[in-house]
Amino acid sequence: MANNSYGYNTCGIVDSTATLVYCTTGGVAIFVCSTAIIPFLAMKLHRKLIYRLALYQVLSALVHGIIGIFQLVYIVGDSAIVNEASGNLCVAIAFIHQYVIILKLMCTIWVTFHIFCYVAFYKNMKRLEIMYVLTSLVVPLFLAVVPFMTHTYGLAGSWCWIQSQKNNCPGQRNQLMEGIAEQFVLLYGPGIITLLAESIAMVVECHCRSIALGSYWGNHARAPNNKNPRIPQ
Repeated sequence: MANNSYGYNTCGIVDSTATLVYCTTGGVAIFVCSTAIIPFLAMKLHRKLIYRLALYQVLSALVHGIIGIFQLVYIVGDSAIVNEASGNLCVAIAFIHQYVIILKLMCTIWVTFHIFCYVAFYKNMKRLEIMYVLTSLVVPLFLAVVPFMTHTYGLAGSWCWIQSQKNNCPGQRNQLMEGIAEQFVLLYGPGIITLLAESIAMVVECHCRSIALGSYWGNHARAPNNKNPRIPQ
């Protein structure tokens, strides 16, 4: 084992195949997001808030893909893993990785919230755009700092994230309970809550949408020039 400057030894155990798969998905994300952004801007869809919120989400996914590519340093060879500079790089990548993950969740929450308010309550929340952006940037920063306090950032399995095993060494005695707790509190928990909230919001939105469409077609038969009001701006 070799000691790095972040204050832990590393067993240097990395599943290169898993890391390569992770990096490949990052490359695919970069290609897909870049391909989506170009026509998005060309069609000037960003002039409407709902599309800007979607654009923010795509940009966060793009950055996440770039971070995935940086994990390639850990399948170059064992020397990269035990190198002191590599350990510091891994901590930096882990921090940015966690920040972008929470950023993506925040973007998803605000897109869902904005559409839900518009469809369910006829509320146009344009005035909240600054709040959407600020909270999406600041909240992840505060949450991503937490693993710094417990020194749990580092090589976690096959990539850089929050460690659940001390020094990335397998075995029951090497489990890091604070790292496991942080993984659930900072990712898995919020992810599950976001998924449940989105599912509920989607059901409500579909119900409201069906009512609105029924009302629209009824009114349209009497007044053909009426417009459907429930299209987010």
